[in-house]
Amino acid sequence: MYEETEDAEMLAVAYHEAGHAVAMLVLGYEFSHVAIGEWVESLRAAGNVVHKRFGRDMMVADKLVIILAGPIALAEYEDFEDIRDYYCDPRADGDMETAEALAEHLSDADYTHCEDRAIALVRTHWNAIDRIAIALYCTRLLSYRKVAALFAPPEKHAA
Repeated sequence: MYEETEDAEMLAVAYHEAGHAVAMLVLGYEFSHVAIGEWVESLRAAGNVVHKRFGRDMMVADKLVIILAGPIALAEYEDFEDIRDYYCDPRADGDMETAEALAEHLSDADYTHCEDRAIALVRTHWNAIDRIAIALYCTRLLSYRKVAALFAPPEKHAA
């Protein structure tokens, strides 16, 4: 029973991290890898997208969309009745602390706009998030190149 619960939680973490990774891809930011489980460098988190530059050159609004995309992807995966309840999930606490800090630099309307963008991004790219999450769950570690390949799989040629 414990192993099943642990596996289910690791799959949920994979969807959360896939949401962050896809948001970074869509917004044009690179990262080195995405990891869950034993590959995570931070003891505080169950998963992580290791980014090359998540600094001053990134717009606050983009940072917020990327941060929110993880919990929103998890809420979509777990089929929350109202996707905007993502912030209630204790697994999103770290992301929500970061989102609150970023919100200090935005108006309420701009925050809501970023939240709407993150929800639309997750829903628009759900198939890619699903592919990436499953691959991440199976391997626990994906490079940027692998995530990008899973995001846009090659087209099949007619025979």
